[in-house]
Amino acid sequence: MRNKYTNNLFIPLLLFLFISLLGISVGFSSMTTSLTINGQAAFTPVDMLRITAFEPFELYKSNEINRTHTYNSISTQLSLEDNTSYGVYEVTVDNLGEIAKTLDNVTRDIFSNTEMNYEIIGLSNGTIINPKNSITFKIKFKYKSNIETPTDLNLNTHLVFNFQNYVDAETSYTIVFNANGGSGTMNPMSLSYDEYRRLSINTFTKEGYTFKGWSTTEDGTGTYYKDGESVVNLANAHETFNLYAIWRPDYEDIYYEGTCAFGGKNASLQGNCATDDDGGFILTDIKPFSEDNYQRSFELSFTITELSDARINANKKDTFFSIIYEAQDNIKGTYPGAVMRIDSKKILLQGGAGYSDRTKIYLTKNDVLNKEFRLIRYNNGETNILYYMLGDQGPFVLKDVTNLYATFDTPLTFGANIQINNTTPDRYAEVSIDNIKFEYLDHARSLDEIVHKNEVIEETEDFNTVFQATGPCIFNGQAGNITGENCTKYHNSKYIDTGINLFSYENYEKDFEVSFTINEYDQSAQEVDQTTILNNFLERVGALGYGTVLRNSRSGLEFIARDGHGNDSRVYLPNNNPQRITIIRSDNKICYKVNDGNYKLMVDVSGFNEPFDVPLTFGASINSSGDPFRYIKGSLSDIQIKLGDMDQIITCE
Repeated sequence: MRNKYTNNLFIPLLLFLFISLLGISVGFSSMTTSLTINGQAAFTPVDMLRITAFEPFELYKSNEINRTHTYNSISTQLSLEDNTSYGVYEVTVDNLGEIAKTLDNVTRDIFSNTEMNYEIIGLSNGTIINPKNSITFKIKFKYKSNIETPTDLNLNTHLVFNFQNYVDAETSYTIVFNANGGSGTMNPMSLSYDEYRRLSINTFTKEGYTFKGWSTTEDGTGTYYKDGESVVNLANAHETFNLYAIWRPDYEDIYYEGTCAFGGKNASLQGNCATDDDGGFILTDIKPFSEDNYQRSFELSFTITELSDARINANKKDTFFSIIYEAQDNIKGTYPGAVMRIDSKKILLQGGAGYSDRTKIYLTKNDVLNKEFRLIRYNNGETNILYYMLGDQGPFVLKDVTNLYATFDTPLTFGANIQINNTTPDRYAEVSIDNIKFEYLDHARSLDEIVHKNEVIEETEDFNTVFQATGPCIFNGQAGNITGENCTKYHNSKYIDTGINLFSYENYEKDFEVSFTINEYDQSAQEVDQTTILNNFLERVGALGYGTVLRNSRSGLEFIARDGHGNDSRVYLPNNNPQRITIIRSDNKICYKVNDGNYKLMVDVSGFNEPFDVPLTFGASINSSGDPFRYIKGSLSDIQIKLGDMDQIITCE
């Protein structure tokens, strides 16, 4: 029988059982150093196991009192009268992760009480535990038979349960990452049949080039895989599956962040796009319609922020961008390519395939001002089409260039047009343009993927809704329960405990999306400082802590994201309600957006390795003792949590 849960990485899971005659407790070590296994540093998660039951099974001449339970530990007091006394406890543990585990061994550390014997019942070395299943076993404690009278009731027995990932050698295969001209090293991955895993994030580098993904061939023409993409069944058992880094020269991408101010023919550029010899316009090395590039998908985008009515009314022919062969001959035809400029006292957007086969679209100033313009060419292998978008409107077909009459080497320009033979600029513009970008999209899998900038989070088999409360849910502070006919599940509570822990051992490597609408939240009406709208944060003494929190502050709604290693990011959101807040973790980065805006990067959590067990809550925080406080007064609706593997990695600004 084949077992699909395979991984040859040795990751010990440590269950620390501290057994004392005066106090028995089940808890976790706060180790911060890595173990060394066979000379290799091994990742050591902390707080990765959750005790769901720790019950006395049988006591003989023993007493159990004062048992307590917190997020990740259970403690009890036990006294043994003599060497015939014993205590048997039943332990249930879950949260073992996504990969099958097997018990490697149980050891007792040097601080343990050697006069105490223990016996493990129902769990032995080699026992296979499938992922997401809990395990239940018993531990019996008693004195050694030669101990007549216990002399020191304060000595502990410290048991360490070492689990490792189960490896089924019959079905495993290996993924090897090749730098393909780059530098650096990456460890291979071992997967088994039917096992879904994300590809390791690229760590190769190549000077003057940007990494663009993986290919099954060195020349990049094979099957394409994104960085961190979820994969399954790439090879048969015992085979090696090679992936090669795809590199693209840096000069093929451009990005001028901020404003470029074009002042016309006799004025230099202003802004971070300015150079000593710019000539009043931007001349790039990018030639999207050349013989080498005319079949490549691309995206060009920018936002016009200032444009005078006088220039439009004077019909000055100002050119905002141009990649057009503006000549008439028997070789290239007439007007292949694309251009945006003033024409007929309007704004002309034109796309052509050559020999006057062109489309003209006339826009008004209001159509384009302060709206992101995007020109997209998408080649699906059968058709090659130019599309355009204005803001969130579109995509609209500009021109089918599948049958481009001829290729040409005219470069992309901004703020002026290049005439015949690529030598004479004219039609200089007086305009301010923000955030000019160009990027080839060689491996785009769909137009939809391009249009949504990889921000489409579809609910797939691997990315599901795990919590939903439609609302509106009315939070009434510390004195009153939640009200709202759609919130009856929480009617007897003052806040919402979703029960979803986004930073647990089971979930901390998964993507998530948390979204909700703030309908009403009057900061002046709150009962205490820092009333909390959302919390998934673990307080740590003497450290910054982990997780996320959205709370009231004097400067506005304060959103904080921390990774526990000194990286602390916070932003202050305007309290302009109603507003929709979306928080994601994608590609090990926590980002947020407000309403339909772009995702903004908060913190990179790729170095996070200390999972914790604090549930996501709305309407209150949870303190270090597990008690709620800082209740809000306000209204939230359409609360939703998705968890799993997004089908696409989202790019955050």
